Amino acid sequence: IEQSTNLYDESKNVEGKGLSSVTGLIIDVACWKTNNEFIPVTPNTTICIKGVGLYSMHDTNKTFISSANIADADVPDGKAVALGANVYYIRCAQHTSFWAYPMQVNVGNVVLPYQKYGLHIDNDYVAKNDKTDYFAPQNLKDDYVAEAKTYAFLSSLSSLYAAY
Repeated sequence: IEQSTNLYDESKNVEGKGLSSVTGLIIDVACWKTNNEFIPVTPNTTICIKGVGLYSMHDTNKTFISSANIADADVPDGKAVALGANVYYIRCAQHTSFWAYPMQVNVGNVVLPYQKYGLHIDNDYVAKNDKTDYFAPQNLKDDYVAEAKTYAFLSSLSSLYAAY
């Protein structure tokens, strides 16, 4: 079981919402999409942002610090961004002209291959251990299991192993 390297959860995107570059708040704007999530990051580190046109930076209390645009040429392939000493959270938004590109945020100074946000579980492992049918085809959406079902499955495993 592995956590995705992608910190951005696209499943929570809302079309018609964007970020204010002045306040960092979610605003109504027809040609953008974003989600309400504050992505936790570590101050004084580097992250890579891909598929994102605008991001905002926030302190430990989620108070807006500043925002920055990603140059159009950098959106498809991504860009490394150095975070300041007070940046504990970021938010991201994407313009309609780049909706063909998945949104991605990963730690480090190298853009990693795209992974969907969430937990990834090896199919062989599931076949051997899923006695709950949480991972049956009818419970999958785009080959991923809903977060609640993933945690329920993990809980069932921990109680199974505790019995031994």
